[in-house]
Amino acid sequence: MRIPGGRLGERWRGGWLGRWGSRWGSPWIRQWVTAASAPDCALCGAPGAIGGLCPPCLVELPRLPQSICARCAAPGPAGEICGRCLVDPPAFDSVLPAAEYAFPVDAMIHRLKFSGALWIAPVLANLLVERVASVRRPDGLVPMPLSDRRLTERGFNQSGEIARLLSRQLGVVVRPNLLRRARDTRPQSGLSFAERALNVRGAFVVDRPVDGLHLALVDDVVTTGTTANEAARALRRCGAQRVDVWVIARTLRMDGR
Repeated sequence: MRIPGGRLGERWRGGWLGRWGSRWGSPWIRQWVTAASAPDCALCGAPGAIGGLCPPCLVELPRLPQSICARCAAPGPAGEICGRCLVDPPAFDSVLPAAEYAFPVDAMIHRLKFSGALWIAPVLANLLVERVASVRRPDGLVPMPLSDRRLTERGFNQSGEIARLLSRQLGVVVRPNLLRRARDTRPQSGLSFAERALNVRGAFVVDRPVDGLHLALVDDVVTTGTTANEAARALRRCGAQRVDVWVIARTLRMDGR
């Protein structure tokens, strides 16, 4: 992962995420040492953090442009629905990302998922709380499920951790076992849009009716939206009245959802 220059890159290199990121062999040791010793700001270590980040780092986070699709949050005319969503409407009603998937948000998500740095989850959850503060509260939060194999390998579901923190702050119940993976799938990275859609087709199962419920899918990243779309389709088939996607970051570099 390339760390950019500028003030934010310098803060990353000098901060706890940068200094401790490669010094400990075990992610669980790294997580414990960092959680026990880290200063206020998760990125640079400065005091006076707001939700885990100091004001200068918070201001410099990669935010989404105002001109995004009202449905899938892809780049487009502000407040309007993009052509792809008009032609082929997704099963979800909206995507609400807290930030763009770019440095340092991408690095924090990567550290959470692949280094077991669970102490980063509250920092990311706080960004999402800020994003959804003014929207209608759903009837439940549904973490994007992992396959049994990936859950065993990782030891936790990052979406579940974020959903649990959101529930605590927003007072919305988490429904962790409502949606499950019916089968394992290939990693979506490196696949085309069509390949991604085929890869996750039929991958999700809802085990009980959700008639008339407004649900929010919680995930870490939306790239093309094919995974979120397939999960939302499964919820719709079982009666969900509305499905929103609450996500930490949305990549803006790929065409379509």
